[in-house]
Amino acid sequence: MVHDLGRLVRPGGAGGTWIALFGVEDIRFGAGAIPTIAERGWWFAFALWLAATAATAWIRPEVFTNLWVRPWTFILVLTMLAGGAGVFYFLRRQRDLAAFLSSSAFIVGILAATMAGTWPNFLRSTMDPSFSVTAFNSAAGAHGLRVAAAWWILGMALAAGYFVFLFRNFRGKVQVDSHETSEDKSSVISYR
Repeated sequence: MVHDLGRLVRPGGAGGTWIALFGVEDIRFGAGAIPTIAERGWWFAFALWLAATAATAWIRPEVFTNLWVRPWTFILVLTMLAGGAGVFYFLRRQRDLAAFLSSSAFIVGILAATMAGTWPNFLRSTMDPSFSVTAFNSAAGAHGLRVAAAWWILGMALAAGYFVFLFRNFRGKVQVDSHETSEDKSSVISYR
């Protein structure tokens, strides 16, 4: 249950940093002691992350054992921790791009560390360990994996190209310009 709440809140925190990056200039409540919307979302996300980590340590301690026996996974944990700290550091300094990239690093780090900690048992059976879903018993055949890799490369190239197109055409913060006439009251949204 805690993990499900974490899945709900983490994108909210990342969405808050995305809004701070691309949103309307007046999205902040104020500077200094008054936190931003994104910072409030991230405090809630980190509280749930701590609860989910405690629940994982209690229910599946082997996740952390797997991380300890594989020293290279510390890079993933450090990415997660640095990303989490960077969110607050950069939001306080109103460096929205760095805060957004830090939130992305936190999400990538937490997902990668979780997968490294559960490897090779992705879905552990509580009835019999032989029923667990592992990386080995759930893999497709060699031909299927080669075809999937080819399609994945093509799909990721298209997605990356589309994101480059979007971010170049709609870069900057949104500005709302009000144009009022006697007949028509309308707002025009423009991008800086």
